[in-house]
Amino acid sequence: MKPREHQREVSAWLAGIGASNIRIEQRSKHPHILFRWHGRDWRSALSGSPGDFHVTRAAINSLRHMLGLTGGKRIGERRVRKPRRAATPATAAW
Repeated sequence: MKPREHQREVSAWLAGIGASNIRIEQRSKHPHILFRWHGRDWRSALSGSPGDFHVTRAAINSLRHMLGLTGGKRIGERRVRKPRRAATPATAAW
């Protein structure tokens, strides 16, 4: 992945969900992405490491959680341990 490619992909994802005024600023060690979404200004740090192939997915997941776009926890039945078989006389002697 090229150095700024993951920043373009994250910007494109933000544009796809309706964010506006998307810009990337580098004032400190890590670049920050600034954008406006649902009438509020948002800011998030991005990784500056182009060698990390998970950087795009991690940035988008972080933004999804920050913006509340993740679904709630799924609540289902708890797993129950299967009953153990009774020891047979052949294995009980071991």
